[in-house]
Amino acid sequence: MNNDQKIQDLEGKLSELTARLELLTSSTLRSPMSAETDEAGQSAEVERTSSRRGMLKLAGAAAIGVVGATVVSALPAAADNGIAATSAANPTTLNYTGSSTTANAFLFQTGSALPTTSSSFPAALAGWSSLGAGQLNGVYGLAVNANGTGVVGHNDVGVGTGVRGTSTAGVGVKADGATGIVATGVGTGANVAATAGTGIKTSGTGGDGIFAGGTGAGFVGVRAFGGDYAIHASISTKANLWLQPNNNFISNSPKTVPSTRSDAHLVGELESVDGDLYFCVAAGSPGTWRKITGPGVAGGFHALTPGRVYDSRQTLPLPGVLGSGSNRTISVADRRDATLTTGAVVQANFVPAGATAVAANVTITGTKGGGFLVVNPGGNTTVGASTINWSADGQNLANGVILTLDASRQLTIIAGGGGSTDFIIDISGYYL
Repeated sequence: MNNDQKIQDLEGKLSELTARLELLTSSTLRSPMSAETDEAGQSAEVERTSSRRGMLKLAGAAAIGVVGATVVSALPAAADNGIAATSAANPTTLNYTGSSTTANAFLFQTGSALPTTSSSFPAALAGWSSLGAGQLNGVYGLAVNANGTGVVGHNDVGVGTGVRGTSTAGVGVKADGATGIVATGVGTGANVAATAGTGIKTSGTGGDGIFAGGTGAGFVGVRAFGGDYAIHASISTKANLWLQPNNNFISNSPKTVPSTRSDAHLVGELESVDGDLYFCVAAGSPGTWRKITGPGVAGGFHALTPGRVYDSRQTLPLPGVLGSGSNRTISVADRRDATLTTGAVVQANFVPAGATAVAANVTITGTKGGGFLVVNPGGNTTVGASTINWSADGQNLANGVILTLDASRQLTIIAGGGGSTDFIIDISGYYL
């Protein structure tokens, strides 16, 4: 027997029971019992009353049967199968007047296993699919309309949530299709996005807020369109943006420098390879790339009003002429008073911590004989190339150079060539 036949059979039984109930009710109304009713009369009245109550129970059971058969039927609900609203203003309504904060008002379920989180999310309408049940989905929403929506979640109070997806160990919200998730509307809640709203809001510990993965040419993990900002990361404990330096964070397969590949790229792409950050300035295969920063790049240049950081003629920090074969390691971190012989510090961290190089002017004065100075990063005493040279006594010479610093913002100066000299270092900028 199919669902239509079952519904028709139940409707027939309901009609029969309704007619019998009306007959019993009218019989009672036509033959009321008097105050002097005898014992037999009392028994008859009790029997008729019991019959009416039985009919009511049977009628109720039959009605529930018709409703249940209609709800679980695979056929669309229509006016001829038991459920039909008389008008849009008077929809079919089930009201639950209880006050429980841990139970569901109305529940549809397959299987019998109680979800462990059922009391955590009490609902007006709940759909459960237990382990082993034939129906895999708790709730399914379908809209066959270009402007329709299968499931709509809306919260009308405060900053509540329209749709919330949770999972004990799996995926909270899974989106498949041409467009997985669309968040639109107005307001300030987490379920909508517009001039003041939030499109997608995620929170939690130990996992990813949003994870997008896949394969294939042209695949985009996350695509954002916006007004002022397409993607805005404002609060984080480590960094607002992390560019994965490997092709695959699971297998950790290394990337290669983009300019050495043959895949196509667009202007504006950023890519991190082994700590180096590259930017695409012209589209192509692979396009034209510029290394922005990395371990081997000095960083951005910061211009300074020129300041003196060392003068060997001053008392501080390390005074004295530098002779051939000698070296001296000095700090360029602080700016010193150039008008005094003491060399007092007038600005601490003139060159800030983290600076990798400085734009400097190296001056020699009071020279003796002929010789040269080599200026290296702090601690490096290798004589590889001269920074400045002199050839006679009493010369005053200067040379503008870029000097590499060590991690402590220091330089090592080596004298060679047989002569000796005082020297001065002024700084006009740094790289960081």
